[in-house]
Amino acid sequence: MTSEAALVDQWVHFGETEIAMFSYEINALVAGYLGPYSKEMHNINLGRQARALKFLDDHIAASTSGYLVSDRMTLADIAIAAVSQQAGKITCGAAERAQYPNIFAHYERVTVHPKVKEVFGEAEFVQNALTYKGEAA
Repeated sequence: MTSEAALVDQWVHFGETEIAMFSYEINALVAGYLGPYSKEMHNINLGRQARALKFLDDHIAASTSGYLVSDRMTLADIAIAAVSQQAGKITCGAAERAQYPNIFAHYERVTVHPKVKEVFGEAEFVQNALTYKGEAA
C-alpha cells in the first residue's frame, strides 16, 4: 500500500468514526430511537464532533490544494464531503457551518464535479441544527 492510499484510508475512517457517527447518534437521540432523550449525551456527541470538525477544518486550511491527501480529488475527499453533507443536514446549521468555512468550501469544491454532483444531489442543509423538541430525561 502506498502512503497516499494509507492517508486516503485514514481520512475515510476519520469521517466515519469522528463525524458521521455523532451525526447518526444525535439524529437517533432526537428521534427517540435510543430510548429517552438525554441532553447530556446530545452535548457530549456535539462536543466530540466539534473537536473533529475543528481538526478537519484546520487541516483543509493548511492544504495548498484544498484537497485532503494530494493536489487532486481522492476517495478521501468524496467520503469527507459525504459526511459533511450529512452533518449539514443534522448537526451543522448555518451558524455551525460558519464556524467551519474550510470544510464547507471543500464540500462545494468536491460536489461541483459533475459525476459527484449527480450522486450527491442538492445539499439541503438545515438552517438550524437538529434539536430535541420534548422534555429531556
